[in-house]
Amino acid sequence: MQLTLHTDYSFRVLIYLYVNYPQAATATQISEYYGVSRNHLVKVVNNLGHLGLIETLRGKGGGMRLQDSALQMTAGEILRLLEGDKPLVDCGGGSKAPCCSVLPVCRFNTILDKAQRAFYAELDNYKLGDLTTLQPPTAVLEAPG
Repeated sequence: MQLTLHTDYSFRVLIYLYVNYPQAATATQISEYYGVSRNHLVKVVNNLGHLGLIETLRGKGGGMRLQDSALQMTAGEILRLLEGDKPLVDCGGGSKAPCCSVLPVCRFNTILDKAQRAFYAELDNYKLGDLTTLQPPTAVLEAPG
């Protein structure tokens, strides 16, 4: 399983905001810290706000900060929000793949489903704070260098 770049950046934003909690941060600060495109990060931030994981603040001193509810969520719950809980393979003739001709005798999809449930079960053991060695309140992260 490979996470999308959008999900990767989403976790980066959430970890950055966690370490700086409850301070607000800007997309520019975060994009400079990670050395990633600000334009792409803005799309990520908009999605995180839409999902209710972060609060966006307008005006002077604006930016974004974690919603308290995000602090209580597990990494598995966050990943399910970001990626959805779709199967790893589409064997049954879904919208993108034709029905597999060996489906009646194949167990691979069942095995992958079991592995995916184990993957999420492991991630459900960790909250956002478990994803970093730093704990808030921490001074605003400086770009590595």
